[in-house]
Amino acid sequence: AAQNAIEVLQGSAYPNALNLPAKESDTPEWVSPYFELTQRMAFLASQVVRGVPSAVETSAQGEVSAHLPSLLTFATVGALKEAVEDRVNYVNAPFVAKERGIEVATRVDKSDDSPFKNRVEVRISTDEESVYIAGTLFGDSPRIVDINGFDMDVIPKGKMILFKNSDVPGVIGKVGTLLGSHAINVADFRLGRDKSGYAMALILVDSEVPRAVLEELAALKEAISVAYAEI
Repeated sequence: AAQNAIEVLQGSAYPNALNLPAKESDTPEWVSPYFELTQRMAFLASQVVRGVPSAVETSAQGEVSAHLPSLLTFATVGALKEAVEDRVNYVNAPFVAKERGIEVATRVDKSDDSPFKNRVEVRISTDEESVYIAGTLFGDSPRIVDINGFDMDVIPKGKMILFKNSDVPGVIGKVGTLLGSHAINVADFRLGRDKSGYAMALILVDSEVPRAVLEELAALKEAISVAYAEI
């Protein structure tokens, strides 16, 4: 019970929560993990996007798209958790978003080129940029599979650095050496690349990363953007 309470307060889970946007009796068992995955992705996006959120959009492919209204509510809770803290919940999230002038929307993704049977995407937009994160379930395991067009395969949990850089030799070594010099242990390192000469690393670490270390990472000549998040 204590662990469940901690996860709810962190905005990362909803076990046995009251007033959920979807009745458990009306929701197939396989759908529920997508709710938590969507909330986690939105919480992550809200921590790495620059600027104040002005819009939250949730899209889905496959049978899970039939549950888009509920998915949007979970995404809204995740998106607002960082800014509103304990004021936001599954009941008032739509009203808090409206109060803050945040547009919310859903979209059924009908593209037929996805390798996944079911896929959910959350997009948070600000006046400065737009960040989207997509995920699915591999069996019972939630996974992030795309961040702004970079293929990923990572469980959305833990302390993480998102490091976007020019895709040139030596970057991984520089990042690892810099983190090691500050006694920050790398638990996992996931890399995505695009066709435009850029790469994005999602680096899971065992300890909190100080702002000064993030600034050192951002100062690397190959760095394009650096962000830190905890889920």
